Amino acid sequence: MYKIAKMNKIAPAGLKHFTDKYEFTDSLSDASGLILRSQHIHDEKFGENLLAIARAGTGVNNIPLERCADEGICVFNTPGGNSNSVKELVLAGLLMASRKIPSAIRWTADLKDDPDMASKVEKGKSKFKGGEIAGKTLGVIGLGAVGSRISNAVTALGMHVVGYDAYLSPRTALHLDPTIKLAPDIKTVMRKADFITIHVPGNDKTRNLVGEEEIAAMKPGAVLMNYSRAFVCDEDAVVKALDEGRISRYVTDFATEKTLGHEGVITTPHLGASTKEAEDNCALMAADELMDFIENGNAVHAVNFPDADLGPMNGDMRIAVMTKGIKAPVDTVIRALNNIEIDAVAGGAKGDYGYVLVSTKTPFEYIPKISGCIRCRVIAEMED
Repeated sequence: MYKIAKMNKIAPAGLKHFTDKYEFTDSLSDASGLILRSQHIHDEKFGENLLAIARAGTGVNNIPLERCADEGICVFNTPGGNSNSVKELVLAGLLMASRKIPSAIRWTADLKDDPDMASKVEKGKSKFKGGEIAGKTLGVIGLGAVGSRISNAVTALGMHVVGYDAYLSPRTALHLDPTIKLAPDIKTVMRKADFITIHVPGNDKTRNLVGEEEIAAMKPGAVLMNYSRAFVCDEDAVVKALDEGRISRYVTDFATEKTLGHEGVITTPHLGASTKEAEDNCALMAADELMDFIENGNAVHAVNFPDADLGPMNGDMRIAVMTKGIKAPVDTVIRALNNIEIDAVAGGAKGDYGYVLVSTKTPFEYIPKISGCIRCRVIAEMED
């Protein structure tokens, strides 16, 4: 029986998805897997049995990725599981900013019980005159699962799209509307767009990705939207640009002291993935990732190790090897296992870390010492 620890409120659909080979525990010390959402676990101590952590969501800045890798713990996220939910919120943000909807709602609410309400509404509505999004240009920074969905959706609404992604995958590119233009850098997006929306991972590389120089390149009066993480935008530069009238609105899903309450800021309380459908999708994906890794050794949507997938076990045994500092982990592992007849192999390297999954149907007595090995695991099918 495998034990799964859980943190945060995980959607019941995901918890029910675990088979009867699993039971839940409140202790990390004896768990084989951990499923969580946004719980901050940088200071947590993990037990020696912990094999994997699955984040039911996309951002993993709440997890100590490098420490987990050094301890042989594979971290997964669920890309695409909440992409439709975020897409719909971004569409709402576009319309809120272009039509001044939040300000109009607040102003109208203040007229309650005013005997002259009807007259004031007709006289006062002109101050909230906005613009249509059709015919305008949306700049999309980050064309992953969320950014690509948004790009296609606004194209259908009559907008033009210019996008930038330093790591655009061929698969994503094939699914983009053919009218979408790709820019060579962020500043080009800023110069061309009336609205800019950001969808990049939140990590040290993207901290202050949009700063003074990028904001200075924006069209006068443009709208900046941040649905990645608060720190992806230099908030001092954002507030300064708002105060100087260089940008008209900052729409963000992250409440911070610097921006909350500012007249030009529209803030929602991290609602991007807050739909039942998104929570169910992410929890189901996270459960599948944990079970597949624990039972089959397959790593799909791994964050701190490369992916490796040999499909379900089929009467074979598997050797799962995690390495650090090895340039060619697959070759290294194959050479080390020269006493074993290998039927299939998958894996590779991600930065300094490697993951190699080997399948064999030949019984073996021992596993030789493997250079740079962090963790080595022999996986056999569990009897029902």
